[in-house]
Amino acid sequence: MTESANPACQKVRGGSENDLSWALATLGAGLFLSVVYIFFHRFNSDEPQHLHIAWGWAHGLMQYRDVFDNHTPLFHLLTAPLVRLFGDRYDLLLWMRMAMLPLYAGTLACTFFIAKRLYSVRLGIWAAALTGIFLPFLEKTIEFRTDVLWSTVFVLAVAVSVGLPFRPARGFLLGVIFGTAFAVSMKSSVLLACFVGAAVVTAVLNGREAMGALCSRKTVPATLAFLLGLAIVPAVIIAWFVAHGAWADFYYGTIQHNLLPTAGKSQLWKRLLFLPAMGCLLAGAQKLAAAKDGSRTGTPAYVFLFLLAGLYFSAILFLWPLPTDQDSLPMWPVVIVLLVPFLDGPAEHFLRPRLNVRWQRLLPHAALILFALLELALILFKVGSHLYDKRMTQEFATWKAVLDLTEPGDMVMDPKGEFIFRKRAYYYAFETITRARMGENLLPDNVQESLVAAHTCVVYPETQRYTPRFQEFVHDNYLSVGPLLVAGKMPAQEASSHPDSVFFDVNVPAEYAVVTDGGPGKGLLDGKPFKDGPLLEAGRHTYHPAPGETNPVLLWARAVAKGYNLSKLSVENK
Repeated sequence: MTESANPACQKVRGGSENDLSWALATLGAGLFLSVVYIFFHRFNSDEPQHLHIAWGWAHGLMQYRDVFDNHTPLFHLLTAPLVRLFGDRYDLLLWMRMAMLPLYAGTLACTFFIAKRLYSVRLGIWAAALTGIFLPFLEKTIEFRTDVLWSTVFVLAVAVSVGLPFRPARGFLLGVIFGTAFAVSMKSSVLLACFVGAAVVTAVLNGREAMGALCSRKTVPATLAFLLGLAIVPAVIIAWFVAHGAWADFYYGTIQHNLLPTAGKSQLWKRLLFLPAMGCLLAGAQKLAAAKDGSRTGTPAYVFLFLLAGLYFSAILFLWPLPTDQDSLPMWPVVIVLLVPFLDGPAEHFLRPRLNVRWQRLLPHAALILFALLELALILFKVGSHLYDKRMTQEFATWKAVLDLTEPGDMVMDPKGEFIFRKRAYYYAFETITRARMGENLLPDNVQESLVAAHTCVVYPETQRYTPRFQEFVHDNYLSVGPLLVAGKMPAQEASSHPDSVFFDVNVPAEYAVVTDGGPGKGLLDGKPFKDGPLLEAGRHTYHPAPGETNPVLLWARAVAKGYNLSKLSVENK
């Protein structure tokens, strides 16, 4: 896609190999700390969401048809065999995080090859090492999410293309890589547009010879080969869903659901800033391309990466309707590759008139080492802060309770798949786009009807993502038993015509038990002797307490049988 870097830049300059051991040590420390970080970095809500999809594939459920998702499926398909191998265990997410380590290492390897091709072996190692300990990159790369595979595939595409001629074989390989990226995330459309745009502008800035190469007959078969390669992986996936009668579900989940009619309309001012940002970017690229001193930052390959990063970050910042931290993940290695030479060659050039030769050589190396030490210290600080964070422990307790309380066929309710191991009673996940579609009345707010129809007895305790209507329903029909909310009812507050009886207005049909301050209820339910676990249909039920019983409460019978105690806080809140 771009021509090779200056051959002179490929050599290790005198004295620069002195800090190579530091680079290797930093790389090793980053790999070690990435393993440590897996066990202390708090879980992001996207991780159980993706693991729930992979769990569905591993248990014979089809993505989109049986389990809602709005991502393309390759990541979940590839990780499903691991989910089946490890089994349903409360710490499954930690095991799946460890499965991200090869992708982390693969991204660093690609980063090394890119920087090696542009500069030298030494700076290639430094680029990989600094990328590996760059905290915004490290934090997201050890999480179990589609963006990790997406990032690795894209950096591989850059490694395959940068500094090498665009020929049919390479075009086909590049197309297959980008097709794989689309099978992981539809956000690859932005990456591909920026990639092509950066390549074209680089050719324009490098004059007639480059433009002639771009428009030559050799480019046509390479482009056709690229398009062929681009279609292969998506075509295979689409054909599979069509063959299984799930094309409509696949199309809705990956395309239609993600298209919001009003997306970005309230951020028109941000879109207007895109054009001046492009002007600044093109001016900077033109200045780099006009460099005649053979510097590392004046090569076509460097200009291409500069434009690629600038175009992508501008698109995400000014045009993308719902930007997130993980959107930047595939571009951080490119940014590090762009910055690495400024800690070496250009720094020496800038300092030459002011310092003697010894300091000219030491300061760039010291800058690299200092940056590495600061990043490592920041990682250790983050690990230390997470040592006292109880949220991971709470998540483990939740998953233990789900596996203990529910059977494989039971329906549960969580916002995005936080329970991992059970199907959601309501089809849609309460992620950002779903809530936006509900706010625009593009989806019905019938969550509670779905729970009633499925006899759903377990609900995730954090209800902030739910609609106000459903939050009220949960508050009235579920009680806290440790890490979960389970079906339960407090007595109706209205005055009773029978002072010795209490009423329970049941909305979720289920098997209930009566719990009192003194233990299991022994009175009369609807005029009959109470037995643990009767199936109560929706409607009003009357309980006549036995002598001495106080504060009777209805609670899901299975939770009572398993020894889960009613939280006093939930009773007080009612």
